[in-house]
Amino acid sequence: MCPDLYYDYELPAPALRSAISGLAMSGDAVAQPYGEGDDRFRVEDTSTRTGTPLGLHEVRPITSTSGAGFSTKPTEAVSFYGDKLLSTSEHCTAGAFDPLGNTEQNALLGQAEYSSEHHARRMESQVHKTFEDSVIALGRDHYEAALEKAKEAGKKERALCKFREAHDIVDNIHMELTYAICFNLAHSYHMARLHDEAVHTYSLLIKSKQYTQSGRLRVNLGNIYFEQQRYQLAVRMYRMALDQIPNSGKRTRFNILRNMGNAFVHLGQMGDAVQSYETILGGHQNFHTAFNLIICYYALGDVDKMRTGLQKMLSIPYVPAVAGTSSYSSSLHAEGQGNADFELDGRSPPAGDDALQDELRRREKEARYYVLTASRLIAPALQLANDPMSGFRFAIDVLKSKDES
Repeated sequence: MCPDLYYDYELPAPALRSAISGLAMSGDAVAQPYGEGDDRFRVEDTSTRTGTPLGLHEVRPITSTSGAGFSTKPTEAVSFYGDKLLSTSEHCTAGAFDPLGNTEQNALLGQAEYSSEHHARRMESQVHKTFEDSVIALGRDHYEAALEKAKEAGKKERALCKFREAHDIVDNIHMELTYAICFNLAHSYHMARLHDEAVHTYSLLIKSKQYTQSGRLRVNLGNIYFEQQRYQLAVRMYRMALDQIPNSGKRTRFNILRNMGNAFVHLGQMGDAVQSYETILGGHQNFHTAFNLIICYYALGDVDKMRTGLQKMLSIPYVPAVAGTSSYSSSLHAEGQGNADFELDGRSPPAGDDALQDELRRREKEARYYVLTASRLIAPALQLANDPMSGFRFAIDVLKSKDES
């Protein structure tokens, strides 16, 4: 007769309590049979398997997890981790829910997918590391080392893309990383003065329809053409880049317009240069652009606009490094006396501990340089026929009026 595995649920409470108390007091207690001559169970000791009813040989099977696809015996499977072959004892993953009983096949596929994705992530981290090394080298002006690292990063990134395509994990390909690698390579070529290679790389990025914002890189192409003195192509690139910049990016648009104005000056098209500079000063006043505009007026011989240009330059506000020292006329007088504090020989003032004050000193020196240079340039052109000093007196009067205001 087969033993009844569920007998203990019908035991009377006193008999069950006595059996449990006997087991608790002695490690080798033997329970009394349920009835006379009933040998359906035999108690050995308390070290038997946990979860069995009172340590019986015949135990109730645990079926609560096996029906959901779990098993206590791990399924042996192998996978590749890089170039090393691993088994489940070395490289195990959590079992997946498998109601159809394909446990071994699913485990093998899961191992392969895990190892491929993990290997791809390791490759991607190496790409990031090489890319960062190239950027750091660029920041330190080590252009040759930066270019080598940029090329190496490009090779590793292409190998990563091929690996993902071969293992059908293309969904995780990062287009932003590819764009950053290509842009860094083009910029490294530019910094290394390899203009042809830089133009070729930038052109590939611009022509690719995968990068919607790549049209802005035409500014970089324009800068390369400007350095090559191919000013017509530079102007063309700048104009095409302006079409890609929204009106909200005013600062960027003004910088492009200033580059265009500089290119027009080199081409001798002073009228177009004046238009570019005047557009910039209408939205962003700065001494550099105002000085360039006065040079264009001087080249065109427009005396009236030279006067107004100097007055507009003096109306540009700036914060002096030391309060009460923003005097253009005193600067002009000190320069004539040979005061070293206002000599425009390119030397920077001594740096202090306050970075903000150092920046204000730099801006103040730049403003004084542009104002005084423009005054000396146009003063002879402003003189009257019967008064050769009239132009200089006009410049001094304008500077004094600015100081008094």
